[in-house]
Amino acid sequence: MTSTDWIARGGAFWLIGGSWVLVGAIFFIFGMRFGRRPGNGGDGCLLSIAGVVMTLLGGGIGLMIARYPWFIVTSVTGCILLPSVTTAILTSKARR
Repeated sequence: MTSTDWIARGGAFWLIGGSWVLVGAIFFIFGMRFGRRPGNGGDGCLLSIAGVVMTLLGGGIGLMIARYPWFIVTSVTGCILLPSVTTAILTSKARR
């Protein structure tokens, strides 16, 4: 079985699912770590939840944008890009 056969038989969804889980975990840890501010009662939980939700939403949007085999690239890009932008916006507003 070649790599294209493996991707066509469902391996693409393993790649996409693995990337979503990995990126979601990274943004969850990032949110819990950097969501804390000195003198602030927040613990970064909202930022973590927003990061995970945006990971799933961005990945889902990426799935719908392109056809096979490009939906793998657009899904992974979406699940990285959307939470990155959201986190940047939320952390910049918290600094003000």
